[in-house]
Amino acid sequence: KCTLNLEGVDFSNELSFPELACIASHLKALKIFLESENEACCILEDDVILGQDFFKILKSNFKFPSNAYIIKLETYDQRIWHSKNSYRVNDLRLDKLHSHHYGSAAYLTSRKGAKSLIEELEKYDTAVDLVFFENMLRGNKYGHALQLNPACCIQENLKDPTIDSDIYKERHEVWLKNKTQLDRYSVV
Repeated sequence: KCTLNLEGVDFSNELSFPELACIASHLKALKIFLESENEACCILEDDVILGQDFFKILKSNFKFPSNAYIIKLETYDQRIWHSKNSYRVNDLRLDKLHSHHYGSAAYLTSRKGAKSLIEELEKYDTAVDLVFFENMLRGNKYGHALQLNPACCIQENLKDPTIDSDIYKERHEVWLKNKTQLDRYSVV
């Protein structure tokens, strides 16, 4: 059993209700993990599609890198900036992320990483993926965010565009609104 303390949460911020629900579910999953004896965990959102190598990774004798707080298992089909030198753990290639990477549908974390993720998520100031793969990338307070390459998961709305995503739809509308406002002030 895990209860969430929502006291002090600012519901008037820019987050949509689906994003707030996503934050709450990630917090709950991470806290349940910390109540266990396990050294690492895999967090999956309900709309993730698992690739062929997903179970191979989970069944491998994998030791979570001590200098990382998270390993992203999914792709969002976007260009990212990552280190040229990869970490190799067993047969896995892990690239250190240097730029934002959307999505938080599939990742691994350690006990230390989960505590860091919870610390940042409890601020409730931005969406889960922006916390994990943008805010926490700045500086080295928490260690590295690593990307499995090639990724073994993808969100279903990216694989099948006929499937709606509440979060994606609302973010896209905000992005278009902001882009329109910026376009009015751009110097060409």
